[in-house]
Amino acid sequence: MADMGGMTDRESDSNWLKQTVGRFAFHPMADPKDTVANPPPIVVKGDGVHVTDLDGRRMIDCQGGLWCVNAGYGRQEINDAISAQLQELPYYTMFPGSANAPAVRLSAKLCELTAQEGMAKVLYGSGGSDATETAFKIARQYWKLVGEPERVKFVSLRGGYHGLHFGGMSACGG
Repeated sequence: MADMGGMTDRESDSNWLKQTVGRFAFHPMADPKDTVANPPPIVVKGDGVHVTDLDGRRMIDCQGGLWCVNAGYGRQEINDAISAQLQELPYYTMFPGSANAPAVRLSAKLCELTAQEGMAKVLYGSGGSDATETAFKIARQYWKLVGEPERVKFVSLRGGYHGLHFGGMSACGG
């Protein structure tokens, strides 16, 4: 093992992570030079609504993974359900002309829960940016179908966050 100047493996890894965080990964909505000069906190653990960074600081997670962990961290029932599904079928596409049982079940449940709002179908994507792009496409197609294809403008919040895909970034002036 190489001499690490008296540091433990964990301390050495922590230092390496802090020195490396801005060099190899893009950080959305951040200036790359700032990320190198002032590394962001590096989160290493989640429990309930809290996250802990490399330095042991425990914080309330106010980002929630941008809403992909809004049920919190370390939820055993969620971990068990994910594990069971991974054992059975970790993934299978919904296009073209194919489906998978969990997606069909979830689609039916979501439409049942939103019946009052008139939701009749579900389209899955990998995140909010996909949702924004899909909303743009549906709106464009709607106006074409009703005979007003010239209606191509969208209203958005300048400087707001509408996703990282091209359409969403363009909508917020990015």
